[in-house]
Amino acid sequence: MKLLTVWPWGLAIVLSLGLALLGCEGTGGDDDDDDAAGDVDTDGDGLTDAEEEELGTNPEEADTDGDGIDDGDEVEGGTDPTAEDSDGDGYADGEELDGNYDPNDDGDKPYIGGYGRDDCYADYIGTTEGDLNFVDQHGETVWFSDFCGREIFIETGASW
Repeated sequence: MKLLTVWPWGLAIVLSLGLALLGCEGTGGDDDDDDAAGDVDTDGDGLTDAEEEELGTNPEEADTDGDGIDDGDEVEGGTDPTAEDSDGDGYADGEELDGNYDPNDDGDKPYIGGYGRDDCYADYIGTTEGDLNFVDQHGETVWFSDFCGREIFIETGASW
């Protein structure tokens, strides 16, 4: 009885391996039909070569525009995979994302003073009610929420 329960299972494995070696569709074998259909992602950026051709990106280069973000991630995030600076503010998309700035908003760009935003900034997006702002030594308007997660020193003075 035990031989009968093992035998069909063993036969199924042998048949499955045999089909995989033959390259039958859906078995993980080499199927040239997938290549013809444009399902290949040569550069591993998450976009097929056919999608890249349609977008005008380079299927041989994961980051066509050299901004530090793979083309597939740019499409998913809504930035332009063919432009290093999607919003035209003078900062590369990757630099803006690394500092927690929006690469699609030309008014939201890295601070000239050199600090980046901490991840907690996402909690404040669109909620400036009760937030204070001031003009800094560089002439830029900054908000207290820009400094979330950081210690700040404020020196003030007044004369009457």
